[in-house]
Amino acid sequence: MRRTTPDVLGGQAEVIDAVVVALGETPVTRAVVVAPADFTSAWEMAYQDAGRAEEWTKAFEWQQAAERWIKRYPSPSTQRAYKESWRAFFAWVQRAPWQVLSSDAIGWQESLIEAGLKPASVNRYLAALSSFYSFVRRDLVRQPDGSERSIFVDGTGRLCENPFRAAGLERRKKGPSSVNPLSKSELRAMRDAINTSTRTGARDMALFECYLRTGRRLKEIIRLRWKDLDGTRNGGHKFWWTGKGADRNPEKKTGWRVLPASAHAAIVAYLKADGRWPVEDPEMYIFQPLSDHGTATLRGAQNGLEQNRHISAGHVNGIVKKWARRAGIDEEKVHVHVLRHSFAFHLYSQTKDYELVRNLLDHEDLKTTVGYIGSMEEPEDRHSQALQQALGF
Repeated sequence: MRRTTPDVLGGQAEVIDAVVVALGETPVTRAVVVAPADFTSAWEMAYQDAGRAEEWTKAFEWQQAAERWIKRYPSPSTQRAYKESWRAFFAWVQRAPWQVLSSDAIGWQESLIEAGLKPASVNRYLAALSSFYSFVRRDLVRQPDGSERSIFVDGTGRLCENPFRAAGLERRKKGPSSVNPLSKSELRAMRDAINTSTRTGARDMALFECYLRTGRRLKEIIRLRWKDLDGTRNGGHKFWWTGKGADRNPEKKTGWRVLPASAHAAIVAYLKADGRWPVEDPEMYIFQPLSDHGTATLRGAQNGLEQNRHISAGHVNGIVKKWARRAGIDEEKVHVHVLRHSFAFHLYSQTKDYELVRNLLDHEDLKTTVGYIGSMEEPEDRHSQALQQALGF
């Protein structure tokens, strides 16, 4: 019997159920593995206990295919997310991978929705499994007779369909953005709340200026190294941008972007306050943790500070909330991405140029930018002055 909700959503479970394999009339054997680092032990234990050498061989082939699949993604974060999705699905479906049907894919989507996951999370779980089956269909394995074929075939040797595509699943639409831009007065209050006479304050001002003046995403700033900054022929400054999805599309997701003078000046002031000026190592991360607390959410952080490590994303969000709290703004509504929204909103309010904003935010589709700003746009007062003149008071 299937579970109604997945056991390992969010990556919190330390103990997960292995794939439960139904081998015809053979009694099912359940194997439990503790936080596996790969795809291996679950397959091996289940099939050795079942005592079916032929099925164990098939399981081993699929396990190897799963490892080849995940290595196609160079980003460690993508690998972690897709592994999590893969494990969650098979812990729920309790079938061998080659036995999964389109009805299972539909049931999985319904289970995720019932579990209360956001549309983006549901889409990610479905995309991971669809990617896995698409890969297995294309992945050719050499057979004993020297031929090559996919392992995802039926009893007649015919290539099976990707169950997550055959199901015709529709991506869940995201709701309207709940993120609102900060007003000019709120941004000014947050900026004024930063005490730049201290080392911590100098760092905070550099972060504030970089995020607000460039509109970049959180990780695109904290991962900047000194070599990523350069001057321009007209005396200005630029930085090398590495955006979201750069591992899959480096031509469109990397390149030089303008670094406003105020942001560059704030970075230099921070490095001077931190005792790292002039800079000698081009590989040096600009935003390094000033204490152990700044490494708290970095995977693999060791006791004590390590040389040349960038500050963690969680710590930066905490810093932004600190500015909001000191400025008298509800910190629950403020995080780094709010500064990106504020950048877009105020730039568009001044220029009325969607294309300019799209280029600076590096949105691939103008519709994304229009939706991004349209949900935040303030109404324009076109009638009050005319009405006042007509009424005469």
